Amino acid sequence: MASVRQQTNKTGRGGLVTRALLAVALAFVFWAWVTASADPDMQRNFPSVPVTLLNAPAGVAVTDSAPRTAILSVWGPRSTMETLTADRFALTIDL
Repeated sequence: MASVRQQTNKTGRGGLVTRALLAVALAFVFWAWVTASADPDMQRNFPSVPVTLLNAPAGVAVTDSAPRTAILSVWGPRSTMETLTADRFALTIDL
């Protein structure tokens, strides 16, 4: 009867080091890809955006204390924030 060689799942020391190096290399590549493709949030300020008064009740007068312009602060993804302009926003005060 011929002898049959039995296979095992054990790897040699060289295989373990190779797998560890491959895992570190793949982790670095994944980290670099995520860092490069991320679109972090940012804040952008738009100074002097005009303010419009709406629905002023009859018999009520608005004094000079009503703001004519305001500073608008917006948060969002960097790719979106870089394309925004102040004329895309309308500030209103509903009385």
